[in-house]
Amino acid sequence: MMENLNVRFDCRDLNLCPAYYDELHNRMGIPVLVTDSNNNRFDTNSVWNSLPMIFVDGEYFGDEQTLNLLNETGELKRIFQPHIVVNNRTVCNKCHGFRFRPCQVCRGGKRSPLRFANLQFRCVKCDDNGIVACQDCTSSV
Repeated sequence: MMENLNVRFDCRDLNLCPAYYDELHNRMGIPVLVTDSNNNRFDTNSVWNSLPMIFVDGEYFGDEQTLNLLNETGELKRIFQPHIVVNNRTVCNKCHGFRFRPCQVCRGGKRSPLRFANLQFRCVKCDDNGIVACQDCTSSV
């Protein structure tokens, strides 16, 4: 829907980057995740039922139902008028529009090339999936 309106937006997948999940909790004022004895993180006040959530200029705007209702009445285009760009359909040359790419340090293997006494360390540049946010396209949003 946002692409059809030519609105410049940033879509953040909580499954792809754990930092996005923590950021969402901070923005919504929800307590931080609880960790159980097996070091698994879980949420007592789950936001998963409310996804997708839409934020405009960093403030909570609504959910999918709000977006659909405003689109049907024609208000959505008026509200997002300041965020409409003429050429919104550009694709990054480095990540090809995925906004993430394999880590350049470990090449997605999640292991640092540095060793100490035959111990190999985890790469500190990437996340648990061996990917990093593409700096070329995420810095412009």
